[in-house]
Parts: sequence; structure tokens; C-alpha cells
Amino acid sequence: TIIYASDENKQSAYIQMLQASGIEVLIADTLIDQHFLPYFESVSSGKFKFKRVDADVSKHLVSSDSEIILDAKDAKKSSEKITNIFRQNLDQQKVKVRVEALKSDSIPTFIVLDENMRRLQDMAKFSAAAAMQNAFEMSEHTLVVNSNHPAVKQLIEVSGQFNREQDLKLLVNHL
Repeated sequence: TIIYASDENKQSAYIQMLQASGIEVLIADTLIDQHFLPYFESVSSGKFKFKRVDADVSKHLVSSDSEIILDAKDAKKSSEKITNIFRQNLDQQKVKVRVEALKSDSIPTFIVLDENMRRLQDMAKFSAAAAMQNAFEMSEHTLVVNSNHPAVKQLIEVSGQFNREQDLKLLVNHL
């Protein structure tokens, strides 16, 4: 799998996160690259697979030695609690939420889009079927929440405090 970026400036956070994990990122920022990469995949008979940095590449960033923490009060994992907190307080309800313990604690959250859906969106931009773009809603996006980030860890504490619902909602939507 070759990970690439189509816009070095807009995708700099993703690029830095991957490079910090020792993963190289190919810069494919010209118009022809977007057409060449799928073509190269097809002629390589599956030997090469391309994924854009904002596709679901979080498996390369997940810490393998993360602990599963159970709360003695309700026997729930911290990842379950964080997921519930985001689902209950997030203004954008169509986004899927997934909690991962990433190697780096520098980024609290990021959004990923399925590679195939993103490619369909890109093709729709260059075709007469620009109206198809409206069919690709936020429901295809996944919000990856980094459980190792200090602000995300604070969510559990704030959620357990009396009369802090507004603060919790504000923090979730800010992240």
C-alpha cells in the first residue's frame, strides 16, 4: 500500500502524523496523478494499492501496546465511554465515531473517508454528473478519536461531573 497526498498544504497534519510514525508519503498533487494512480493499480494486478492520507490509514498509526482500561463503576472500557460521549454530544449525527489509541498524542481527532467513496467523489467533480456529489454525504465519513490525547482523556472526567453538560457538548464539537 502506497500512501499519497493530493495537496501537501491542506493535508499537512495527516502527512506529519504519518511521517512521525516513519511512514513515507508520496506527493501526487497534479491533475494527471489522480487519473494515473487508479490506472497503475489496475495494470499492476493488485500488486500496488494507493490510499490517500485522509483515507482510512489509521491502522498505520495505532499503538500496538495500548491498554484496555475498565472502569470499576460501570465495567465499561474508556473507548466505549468516549464513543458514547461523542455520539450523544456531536452536532453532526451522520458521522461515524471510532476510538483508537494512536501512537502520537498530538492530534485529538481526524476525519477519514473511505478510499472508494473519495475516488467516486473525485470522478464526479470531473464529469458532467456533478449533481452526484450531493449523494455523498457526511454519513460516509468516520471521525477517529485519539484516546491518547489529553483533551480526549478529560472528556471522561467532565462527563462524570455534575452540571457540565454544556461544557461537554462544547468540548466534543470543538474537537
